[in-house]
Amino acid sequence: MRLQEETGVTASLSEAIPGVGEQVLRVLGSVESATEAYFLIASDLIRTHPLRSTFVESDSAPTTCLRLLIPHNMLGSIIGRHGRNIKAMHASSGAQISTREHMLPNSTEHIMQLYGTSESIRRAVRDICLCFLEDDELCAGTVLFHPAAPDQPSSPVTQPTGTRPFTREIDVPSDMVGSIIGRGGTNINEMKRMSGAEIVIAKAPREGVERQTVTIVETYDAYKRARTLLYEHIEKTRRARHSRRK
Repeated sequence: MRLQEETGVTASLSEAIPGVGEQVLRVLGSVESATEAYFLIASDLIRTHPLRSTFVESDSAPTTCLRLLIPHNMLGSIIGRHGRNIKAMHASSGAQISTREHMLPNSTEHIMQLYGTSESIRRAVRDICLCFLEDDELCAGTVLFHPAAPDQPSSPVTQPTGTRPFTREIDVPSDMVGSIIGRGGTNINEMKRMSGAEIVIAKAPREGVERQTVTIVETYDAYKRARTLLYEHIEKTRRARHSRRK
């Protein structure tokens, strides 16, 4: 892959799904190599699909839109209190940055959109990468988004609904299990009550294994509620621990 050869990153592309016009490109590397990779991607997009945006101060230079997938637990660090961090990123990079409120289907990732020139996107991506370095532990337990074709009404077996039984397993950091359960089971019982789902935590993992499996059984709607409650609790606990260490 040209991107890997020119920047030194490790890159992977999700499977092409019939009927789905987009794929997910995931990049692994240092801050500088990842920043350079996204700069090349933005440059290619500008060359093939340039935009003219009134939202970006670019002296009429061609612009593009780059969409990043951001773990739910990382949003707070990137946005900052009252949007302070994201406003600073906009001011320093010149890129327009916006985030979609809802998580993508069957994942704990949000879309963050960067509008700007290839250079402004480079600067914004670098700032975002630095946020990941500073709070990398917040990414643990992220359920990655995988593009999928829209469910067809004629395929009830593959179409989750609000009433059909549904089971999904989620991996969580082992050091979070005690907090998820709570004293006497208070936390997990409250999540069960609020979501209407059955939540089962697997037995302690083997020594050296840092993840445990949480199984959520109920309707698809109840699963989504339970998943949100679970990750909100993990995020809250991580932030509390992080603040105590400062």
